[in-house]
Amino acid sequence: MAYEDIFDFPPLKEAERMLFTMSSYDSLAEAEQWAYDADLKAYRDMIGQLVCAKEDGREEGREEGRKEGRKEGLAEGRAEGQAIIVRSMVQGGLDLNQIAKLIHMSIADVERILNSN
Repeated sequence: MAYEDIFDFPPLKEAERMLFTMSSYDSLAEAEQWAYDADLKAYRDMIGQLVCAKEDGREEGREEGRKEGRKEGLAEGRAEGQAIIVRSMVQGGLDLNQIAKLIHMSIADVERILNSN
C-alpha cells in the first residue's frame, strides 16, 4: 500500500506540493508560509491522533486479553479443584452416584474426571 493511500489528506497534498516546488521556506510569501504551517500542523495533529488511537487500541487489547486469561485460569482452577474432590471421594469409598449428587455433577462428568488421569 502506497503512502498516498494511507494518508489521503488534502492539506498534506498541498503542503507537499508547496514543499517540493519551493526552493526554500523563506522564499514563500507570508500567506503561503501561514498556509504551509497550518497544513503541516494539521498533518502532525492527525499523525498524533493516529498514534494515540493505535496505543489506545493496543491497551484495550491487552486488557481484554488479561480478562480472558483470568476467566480461563479461574475455570481451569475450578476444574482442577473438582477433580481433586472427586478423586478424594472415590478414595474415601463413595460410589459415583453419591459423588455426582453431592457435587451437583452428572455421573458422566464424574467418570470423565476419573478417566482423565
